[in-house]
Amino acid sequence: MGIKDTSTKTGIIYIVVGGLVAFLAVALAIPVGMAISGKAGIGEITPETLPNRTTLKIGQTAPALELKNLDGRPVSWADITGGRPTVVAVILPGCQPCEQILNWWEHNEYKNGKNGINMVLLVSLSVGNIEFEEIMMYEHLFPIYTTSFKDLGSVCGISSYPSMFALDGQGNIAFVANGLLRDLDYEFFEEYLK
Repeated sequence: MGIKDTSTKTGIIYIVVGGLVAFLAVALAIPVGMAISGKAGIGEITPETLPNRTTLKIGQTAPALELKNLDGRPVSWADITGGRPTVVAVILPGCQPCEQILNWWEHNEYKNGKNGINMVLLVSLSVGNIEFEEIMMYEHLFPIYTTSFKDLGSVCGISSYPSMFALDGQGNIAFVANGLLRDLDYEFFEEYLK
């Protein structure tokens, strides 16, 4: 075997390895790009495919939480929903991702009542929530209600913010989501809430 044969074989190996590396780079870049864009490579988004890191389940009744309006008066889920499908965004004051999704919704003209869908904010309150005023900026878009941080954790298993769940017209959970909230648009709401 001569030097020429070795260099030819080495060249072929470099071409094969280079092609394999290029293939892997493209194959891995697609799911990473989808994850960065928020698509996460989960295929069609349905209530069953949404990430749910809570104890809430599709079909169960609305969670038994102590709910209050901004005046501090107790309210019920029936008061909040009025028997209409309702998207409930669970927000924690001072939470940067919560602020980002609220800004994104405002920019994209999400608001209560649009396309016949109620959208409300449920603010998770704990002792010393000083950033609550920042959430009040969105009162012109969404009715705001409060409940305790502790109850959201113990009753609903909500530990990441923002989270979202929706109630159908009968007061049952239609979907639950943690993350991917930007992917849930009015088309999704209309399909799975009506």
